[in-house]
Amino acid sequence: MQHLKELAEIVTANKVKKIEVIGNLKDKGTKLQRLYDAIRTGEVDSDEAAFALLYGEGDNKGAYHKLKHTLKDRLINTLFFIDTKANKYSDIQQTYFQCTKEVIAIEILAMRGGGRNHQLD
Repeated sequence: MQHLKELAEIVTANKVKKIEVIGNLKDKGTKLQRLYDAIRTGEVDSDEAAFALLYGEGDNKGAYHKLKHTLKDRLINTLFFIDTKANKYSDIQQTYFQCTKEVIAIEILAMRGGGRNHQLD
C-alpha cells in the first residue's frame, strides 16, 4: 500500500494537464493529423513532399519544422499507450515491454522525489 500511496502523491503533485498523443479527436483535419496520415499511408516520403502537401508553394519552413517536432513528440508520447498485450507480441516481447515500462517508471519516481524503495508490486 505504501507504494501506491507514494505513486498517488507524486502523480497528484505533478498532474498531467493534458496528454498529447497522436489521434486525438481534436486533431482531426489539422496539419498535424494530415502529416501523420500522409507519412503512415506512404503518401509522402520526403520533407519536400510533406511540405508541398501541407503548405503548397508557401515559404513557411519554420512552421513545418515545428509541426514535425510536435508530431515526433506526440508519437513518442503515444508509444507508452500501445497495447503490448496484443497477440502479435510474443511472451518474451510482452515481458520486455513491461519491464522497460517499470524501469522508466522507477527512474521518473526517483527524479520526482519518490522513496528509496521503488519496487512496483
